[in-house]
Amino acid sequence: EQFDLLWHALDAGTLDKTSDFYTKLKAVKDKYPKA
Repeated sequence: EQFDLLWHALDAGTLDKTSDFYTKLKAVKDKYPKA
């Protein structure tokens, strides 16, 4: 699913902090911090 989001972000030219790829990944990382 991440690759699909990444593809759409690249395809739409929105691969930055406003893309779904970034926001969804950020939400997961915030929810499950590595430490």
